[in-house]
Amino acid sequence: MTLVCLSLHHIRTSYRNFSRVRFSSPPEFYASTQSLGERVLFQTGTRVEVYTTGRAGDALRVLSGHSGIPEGELSELLRVYSASDAAEHLFRLACCIESRVLGETYIPWQVEAALEQARAEGAAGRLERLFGAALKAGKRAREETRIAGGDLHALAFAALRSATELEGKRLLLYGAGLTGRRLARLAKRQGAAVAVLNRNYDIALRCAREIGAKALSYEERFSELGRCDVLVCATLASHYRVTPELLAGVEREKRLFILDVSPFRNVSPEVEKLEFVELINGGLARHAEEHLAAMRAEVPGVERIVAEELAKLRAELPELFGV
Repeated sequence: MTLVCLSLHHIRTSYRNFSRVRFSSPPEFYASTQSLGERVLFQTGTRVEVYTTGRAGDALRVLSGHSGIPEGELSELLRVYSASDAAEHLFRLACCIESRVLGETYIPWQVEAALEQARAEGAAGRLERLFGAALKAGKRAREETRIAGGDLHALAFAALRSATELEGKRLLLYGAGLTGRRLARLAKRQGAAVAVLNRNYDIALRCAREIGAKALSYEERFSELGRCDVLVCATLASHYRVTPELLAGVEREKRLFILDVSPFRNVSPEVEKLEFVELINGGLARHAEEHLAAMRAEVPGVERIVAEELAKLRAELPELFGV
């Protein structure tokens, strides 16, 4: 028995292929993969990963049958991690240094949610210890380093406050990025009513609980965009999420202030051409680069923690590592 991870990131293929590989829900995955034995699905808006103690070829066959993509073609799209490499990949995800955005802390939420689902399906087995150790490493990384530090949220909040008062206003947080969550919490303290919107409703719920806000389903986005006073975009997409097309169908009678704190600029500049929109920039792009540089400086300290926690797990469960 050796740990393997089959990983597909959306940047490695077309959106159509990525959508074919994704499962509509975790229960669908667990119902169709019983032959794999111990398994955990880690699935987000940008990646699909299957961790299992079964054979990589069996997992590939299952994913091929589910997606309709031939095994040979699918194997070219996937990255396959084995033994130590698979465990280290998961640990790096939980420690916020494997994602496209260093320090983004809602990925550990997703790791925890994946474990909870596998446990509920009775599929985790010894992988429960693997995921638990990864989450422990992530907790150490956040507490012992500044990988989730920085004050970009304070700069963003100052830009927002200079544009509008917040007391009594409705603020919609679109996405669950760290800067957006911190900014939304500050806005709530200033008297704003905060709602959270995310394509993944479980992430919206976790984010809302952290802030003390209301979670919205993705289907509610148009109605809330018609009511809110402030839109804070904190997504991790590689393309524009807030566009003139998104806002074109929204009926509004008042001004909408939009602040983009997404690391990849997910608000189209074209939205400012709409009469009811005021786009707040506040020089955040330069500060975001400085923030990223500070996060990079923390990576060696986090990697030390990953190595330490991996060594402990290897001693406890050598069979996962092929020993």
